[in-house]
Amino acid sequence: MKLSLVLMIKMTIGFMIGMLVAVLFKLPYFYTAGVIAVLSLEPTRKQSTDNSIKRVIGSLLGLGLAVLLFYLFGYNVWVLFLLVAIFIPLSFFTKIEKGIVVSLVLISQIYLEKDLMFSLNAIYILLIGVVVALLLNLYMPRDNQIINEIKKIDKTINSLIQMIANKEKVDFSNIDNLIK
Repeated sequence: MKLSLVLMIKMTIGFMIGMLVAVLFKLPYFYTAGVIAVLSLEPTRKQSTDNSIKRVIGSLLGLGLAVLLFYLFGYNVWVLFLLVAIFIPLSFFTKIEKGIVVSLVLISQIYLEKDLMFSLNAIYILLIGVVVALLLNLYMPRDNQIINEIKKIDKTINSLIQMIANKEKVDFSNIDNLIK
């Protein structure tokens, strides 16, 4: 099965599961959990894990700044602009820019509700979406074509090593084909 098809299926299922879990917990803005699940799905487990960690750290940083600034200065559009002006460069500087979009969505929910308690809702929504994506990414189909190519390369290299070990004349003409 093609990886793009698998990713498409995972995104669809991830959105639905993330949203349903948030609905079960009666969380406002429940659909955001589904969106975060979709954003957190990546083609590989490693990418998914790395980006999810960055997304959570970035979002917690953004939410923390939002709570601090909204608490100190109130819910004003200028405070929101100041928050974004601080948060986005800080995210790039700390290499956690994967959390920017999700953070801005979660921060907007706090801003719209004008209630700092929505930061807890935002954290729950974030964790539901990320956990759903990580669980879905536990399933990674093997790409048989890639595996077959690796086996072919391995076989060619083994035969070359055998020829060298047996002090036979070695034909390196196949090396160019392996590199391509």
